[in-house]
Amino acid sequence: MAEYRGKKVTLGGARKVKGITPAGKKVSHFWRDRKSGKVRVVHAGDTNYQDYRQHKNKKRRANFRSRHNCADAKPHTPKWVACKFLW
Repeated sequence: MAEYRGKKVTLGGARKVKGITPAGKKVSHFWRDRKSGKVRVVHAGDTNYQDYRQHKNKKRRANFRSRHNCADAKPHTPKWVACKFLW
């Protein structure tokens, strides 16, 4: 557990955190920056669209991952969070 803006958050994983995840975003991903030691956050996913967790369609998942080039996503970016946790 870590603290981000006065709220206890779990590092790793992606989840919706009340008061931190902005409206219209599905998840927030928290991690500790190795250089500064600060807790960082990145938001990903649009609430208006379904992701693999909701529709379970393997063909749509494969299309998304190839279209967004998920194999080359840099860690702790919105693209990486979407590819790893939503798709």
